[in-house]
Amino acid sequence: MIYPIFVFLAVLFTLFLFWRAARYELFSSQEALDLTVVSILGAGVFARIFDFIFKTAPSDWSISTFVFFNRYGGFDFWGALLGIAVALAVFERGKGQRLFAVLDLLAAPLVFGQMIVSLGSYLSEPFLTFGSLSLYYFLGYFLIFLAIKRLWAKKRNVGFFFSFYLFCILVLEIAMYRFKTDINYIGSLPYELVAPLAILALALFNWYLLSKRNLAFDFKKISALVLLSIFRFMRILTSVDEAGKLSRSLMFFPYYVLRTTFVVILILGREIKLAFLELMYVFGLRKFLR
Repeated sequence: MIYPIFVFLAVLFTLFLFWRAARYELFSSQEALDLTVVSILGAGVFARIFDFIFKTAPSDWSISTFVFFNRYGGFDFWGALLGIAVALAVFERGKGQRLFAVLDLLAAPLVFGQMIVSLGSYLSEPFLTFGSLSLYYFLGYFLIFLAIKRLWAKKRNVGFFFSFYLFCILVLEIAMYRFKTDINYIGSLPYELVAPLAILALALFNWYLLSKRNLAFDFKKISALVLLSIFRFMRILTSVDEAGKLSRSLMFFPYYVLRTTFVVILILGREIKLAFLELMYVFGLRKFLR
């Protein structure tokens, strides 16, 4: 009974945060409401279609199987993401890059909703252990949410935050794949691995395009770095002085790692504190911070 309640809360908070962000950032209350409704419709339709196609055996395909989702299957998250993007693209057609601005506003609410669902899944388990997959997902989504909230304060290109969100959740999904037991297959390929990898490739490609970088310049830069690395390796093999520098670097490597780790922990602690304060502002709890 715990899990359905948390799913309901996740949907409610996701929609509320998205509507609130749209209303305060770019749009009027009516436009924000329209965007929210369109997102719900697109997510629901595509999530059901994806679940029906990829998680139902072809021998079981029928109208009743598709319609009665409460009895046959459910909703697929990757389908929901695609549905939101398609629905918003149709709704925002002809408005240039405003689509990506809307998707940026959706990044933090989505990962916050995923965080709540993961927490509900963890709390509904018969035994609460630190080795739970749901707990790992919750911690992963929590860190992604904090990162997005902290990065939001800095100026980024349009589409950056949604691309960053996709990249982070897809890396998390791929990392957690080996711990999953409930796997669906498309032929001989695992859907839970193929779908994230395909979307990750598209997300990286889209991220690169939105950043407006020059492909030829980046290729030359990478080639130059590779050549410099090769030349340095050759100097190490032929020069006693270069070999000595490498030896000293290897000797002090543990110290450098510890020092870097300590600095990263300090920075991470400061960022988590600031992100938590921003989270309090998101929910209008400013009076408790005074």
